[in-house]
Amino acid sequence: MKGIDLFSPPSTCCFCEAAVKVPWGRGWRRVCDHCRARLKPIRDCCCLRCGRFMKRSFSSPCSDCQQWGQTSLEANRSVCTYNRFARELVWMLKYRGNEEWAKPLGEMMAERLLETGWKAAGVTYVPVHADRLHERGFNQAERLAQVVAKAIGLPKRSLLQRIHQADSQSQKGRGQRLAAIKGAFRLSASVDERTLSGSWILVDDVYTTGATLVECARTLADAGVERIRSLTFAR
Repeated sequence: MKGIDLFSPPSTCCFCEAAVKVPWGRGWRRVCDHCRARLKPIRDCCCLRCGRFMKRSFSSPCSDCQQWGQTSLEANRSVCTYNRFARELVWMLKYRGNEEWAKPLGEMMAERLLETGWKAAGVTYVPVHADRLHERGFNQAERLAQVVAKAIGLPKRSLLQRIHQADSQSQKGRGQRLAAIKGAFRLSASVDERTLSGSWILVDDVYTTGATLVECARTLADAGVERIRSLTFAR
């Protein structure tokens, strides 16, 4: 047994380094039982449009989405609810520079995407302003999109550019966020319009009010993208 263990050592949890049952696992298999219990996966019982967790399935969108009305963002799906633990994971990735966490989070997102059965021409992501990119050193949405695209065998493309940076959105409601984010994005100058045909997956770390994703989707739709659906780690 020792020889086998040395040849194929057990993998550890990507978040707390506790032992996990599946050596060299990916996505959820890299998460120990303790951390798995702290995350709340979203699967079948969710809003058909925004992907919010619901106690039972409904054939119509949730009341929140009904207030939204029709948008260019067809649907969203997320790995888990945005509870305290999910918030900690995103915060560690986003603000503490734990870029290596993009791999397990992105792999979990890829697994969620495969569950949907969605077909797409490629994967893109929510961009950050150049000033924010310089300050942080990386865009967490781009890192997640890179992992997702690689895991499912699709190209990753930078389709959007952020042209102005809004103030912090964390304490704002949907209406305020929509007003603040309007006109914040444009199509990247390097984009070949021929790549815009078909369906695209738009990646971000968290779906909160949906304002940022909806504005990105509107910009892509105006540029000619036929179908935009989003994928986030938390909702």
